[in-house]
Amino acid sequence: METENAKVSVIIPVYNVKDYLERCVDSVLAQTYSDLEVWLVDDGSTDGSSDICDSYAAKDERVNVLHQENRGLSSARNAALNHIGGKYVTFIDSDDYICEGMISALADAVRSSESDIAVCLMEQGGADTFSADGGNGILKVLSGDDLYAALFDSASRGYMHTVCGKMYRSNIFSKIRFPEGRIHEDEFVIHHILGECKKGAIISKKLYYHFRRNDSITRSGYSCKSLDAVDAMEDRCMYFEKMGNLRLIQEAYREFMRSTQFHYYSMKKYYPNETEKTDFILQRYKEYYDKIFSDMNMYERLRYGLFIYCPSLNRLIKSVAGARKI
Repeated sequence: METENAKVSVIIPVYNVKDYLERCVDSVLAQTYSDLEVWLVDDGSTDGSSDICDSYAAKDERVNVLHQENRGLSSARNAALNHIGGKYVTFIDSDDYICEGMISALADAVRSSESDIAVCLMEQGGADTFSADGGNGILKVLSGDDLYAALFDSASRGYMHTVCGKMYRSNIFSKIRFPEGRIHEDEFVIHHILGECKKGAIISKKLYYHFRRNDSITRSGYSCKSLDAVDAMEDRCMYFEKMGNLRLIQEAYREFMRSTQFHYYSMKKYYPNETEKTDFILQRYKEYYDKIFSDMNMYERLRYGLFIYCPSLNRLIKSVAGARKI
């Protein structure tokens, strides 16, 4: 078992978050784990966030700053990955913040379980402070197919799909980079990341706080770019197809179809004239439905098939079921 107190690289992309940045960085610099290097990547901020980054670098030698033209979250993360020197790496969004023991807990979990990735639970909302919540120690250690399966499990998919709230051995990213020019970047890469991990540890504490603000990328309204999520799910399908693992292929297909339904209805609502895009979405959906048809039970065939032949009725049924919490 590893015992050394290895350096941890903390990557924080920054873009126009002056109202939240100090809280985020302060939560990192207050960590009980001392051997840190912090990479603040100013992605062309225009609101004064870049000056805040420079002020932290001037007063704390652990803080490094990269400035670049605005190229998006993926580009900012990739820029930092090209410079990090830590044995471990973790990602934090600049409007989020963490408990003072998060990095120590995740690093301990990686070492004690000899894992390649450690995951903590997440809290979300609009609070300015929060305390660690949950049990103690490692909840479970997963390997092989079980680690992949956590992407699809209803109890874990919510925190598994994001790259935040996790610690990785840095060598995992020797070949992996985030897709630039895309949103839903985490969903594009997380299955590739897990493919580089022999084992993963999930600890039973909420140590990462995802701060939900109304002007964030994910909450600023639906756009055609949101269809990147469908491409991310299709990439996941193709990834598991190459592996040839039937269990994971079927899970990926179902996830793709669920995502496709959501985005089809969203496009119909917000972009009713984009018929070419919605027709293409439906076509892709049907291709995956046909692929998995023989492996579905009768209920699933009806559940997923109704969307193909009568999307409006399917939406009505889903709305009623949701209202009744069925």
